[in-house]
Amino acid sequence: MSLWDKLGLNSDTNKVKSTTVRQEGVVSDFEDELTLKISDEDLIIKKNKWQSAYKAYEGQLQPRWRKNNDYWLGNQGDDKTTKDNIIFESLETFLPIATRRNPEPTVRTDNTEEGKELSRMVEAQLFTIADKRALRLKIKDAVRHWCTYYIGVMKIGWNYIEDEIDYYVVRPDKMILDPSAKIIQGQYKGEYIGEIRKDKANTLIKRFPTKSKFITDLVEKKKATKLQYIEWWTNEYTFWTLEDEVLAKVRNPHWNYDSTEEYTDEFGDTLERENIGKNHFNVPQIPYAFLSVFSTGKQPHDETGLIEQSIPLQDIVNKRMDQIDKNTDSLNAGYVFSGNVFNDAEAQKAANTLRKGGNLLVPGDISSSYAKDSGTPLPTQVYNNLLDVRDEIRNIFGVRGSSAQGMMNEKTVRGKIEIKGQDVDRISLISDYLEEMIDYVFNWSVQMMYVYYDEVHTASIIGKEKSEEYFEIQKDDFDRKILASVKEGSMLPKDTLTQRNEAIDLWGAGALDPITFFARLDFPNPEETAERLFKWQSDPGSLFRQQQQQLVEGELPIQGASDLGIPATPGGMPSPEQMAQQQSLPQVPQTPGVPAIR
Repeated sequence: MSLWDKLGLNSDTNKVKSTTVRQEGVVSDFEDELTLKISDEDLIIKKNKWQSAYKAYEGQLQPRWRKNNDYWLGNQGDDKTTKDNIIFESLETFLPIATRRNPEPTVRTDNTEEGKELSRMVEAQLFTIADKRALRLKIKDAVRHWCTYYIGVMKIGWNYIEDEIDYYVVRPDKMILDPSAKIIQGQYKGEYIGEIRKDKANTLIKRFPTKSKFITDLVEKKKATKLQYIEWWTNEYTFWTLEDEVLAKVRNPHWNYDSTEEYTDEFGDTLERENIGKNHFNVPQIPYAFLSVFSTGKQPHDETGLIEQSIPLQDIVNKRMDQIDKNTDSLNAGYVFSGNVFNDAEAQKAANTLRKGGNLLVPGDISSSYAKDSGTPLPTQVYNNLLDVRDEIRNIFGVRGSSAQGMMNEKTVRGKIEIKGQDVDRISLISDYLEEMIDYVFNWSVQMMYVYYDEVHTASIIGKEKSEEYFEIQKDDFDRKILASVKEGSMLPKDTLTQRNEAIDLWGAGALDPITFFARLDFPNPEETAERLFKWQSDPGSLFRQQQQQLVEGELPIQGASDLGIPATPGGMPSPEQMAQQQSLPQVPQTPGVPAIR
């Protein structure tokens, strides 16, 4: 498999064409466009320096990663047994809420008709790719990683087999980052990124055939052996290393570089002209998007996370559960026998008789022969503290009102709605940062279209009245600058029931316009629905002008006339009186509680 095809450099500018089956693998020598003029020795020096710097930094993070993962799995405390894993419950309640809604791309350009059409084409393509690549599920994986590893990572690449943009979630513990880097609005601001990857030796030989002997010798000709290598990225170039060997190196492949070409003028002279490479970004960038929330900008990873903040509280939950367990065991009634009256065998026999409700004959005073013993119940404050700590963990994740226990604790409907609304507000913080991350993913997707869409790509979206619309796009269509982003608020968790109730209340009070009203009720086309409502309230017959005309001309069955409020005549045609009547159809009675549109 070639580096060339692996990168999917599917353009005349960035690679040569191949007549072979489209699989990952080198099909030609690298062209001058992407040739990297840094020596292998210099790259190995950089690689060793970067690994050394990150090793010390990562060493401080690894114990915290393991602890977070253990607590999520329930491996808590010395005995590694799960008592009452509120962290798992809270995280698995938080994830569906935070990632429930699909990100909606929006594209803006100039206000010309051509610009508007380009915007719709790009939006349709982004919608299609996000749906095909299950972007929402990959976002969920990235958020889960963020909770454990203090950062979420998504890579934007080119799937050469399918000839399309693809998204990959990368485990943060497989990344090598610049310790001084920052994450700003989903973008990585650092010198380099390394991604640790694994493949079989025979696969690497296909990708990097010039290193075939090195790889074969390394595995002692056992080509099924798996090898770990590193893919390195900077803004300007990328390269691959295996131990202290550079497998390949190339300039940033996801970029259209300026080039020169020869042409013949009208006098037959051969001249050169410069072709300016068109790109969405202003400069080449590293194709990774990051989720970072609780950061002060001192390092690429967050300073803390939801799981880490919950661990001390989870320890208290486990301690209280142990105390309750032990106290419950001590509450089971037992018997104490006098050694002057019973030996061990007699005491055991007597205890069994008493447990079965039998009678026991003892010599002398009964009180000095045996007694029934039971433990002292724990005070109610212990159990109340357990409930309080459980709720505090749920509060940290913002899911108290969304958990089954939280809903049970609220006795009134309004209380349940209010506490759930508080959860939505809490989780909205993470949703804001998620939007920034996916905003960058969408802009990277547009950059990939600039580079790799040599041929026409087809996309479809749901248009008016939930109908499907199709668009075709290729790189030549990008004749103006565009701005891609996530529709503001499209990823915020939404309490649909509360939103609908609020909309109905505002509409009934006359404090909401019909377009916003229908939008909040999630109508497919609120503008058109509001326009129809206006016609219906001002002139109901205007909604059926075409049907009325067809009825007059005899093109509709007469039974349809009754639907328009027009009585049928034996001849199948309305009388002149009926025709006159239809010109002034009565107003439809106003729906109670819904103000008419004036």
